[in-house]
Amino acid sequence: MDSHFGLIVLVAVGALLVLVGLVYVGGGLAELRRHAMLRRQGRAARATLVSLRRSGGWGSRAVVRFRAAADRIVTTSSTASRSTRRLASSKTIRPGRQLTVRYLPDDPGNVLVDGFDTRTQPWTYLICGAAAIVAGLLLAAVSLPSLGWDFLHLG
Repeated sequence: MDSHFGLIVLVAVGALLVLVGLVYVGGGLAELRRHAMLRRQGRAARATLVSLRRSGGWGSRAVVRFRAAADRIVTTSSTASRSTRRLASSKTIRPGRQLTVRYLPDDPGNVLVDGFDTRTQPWTYLICGAAAIVAGLLLAAVSLPSLGWDFLHLG
């Protein structure tokens, strides 16, 4: 077996971390833009929390119903997931309760649900993505010189 196999695996893991980190950073940036747009341009409406729909193993999404512009009744779910365990202990986020949503008149299915969609969620994606990128680059920077790729002293 090649003596560099372990180093090659480390470089591959580093590259994978960078790739996953880029996806998370991209998702975090997209959510930040969406949140900012909905806060800036969205209309506020009172909504009824219809249900909490399970999404994945640990989270739930808020399903809300509200009256949008032109008396249109809209039922949609939040894009964010919250911990099902934390929601079970919440006194304010219960089916049947009234919540405030922000929506775009031309796309009322795209909502921010107050008390459910938090400002920290996009930042969590950004921070985790950035950490994965840094870890991947450090892993590659430590491993590549041992493979003969001394990129700091090329030339």
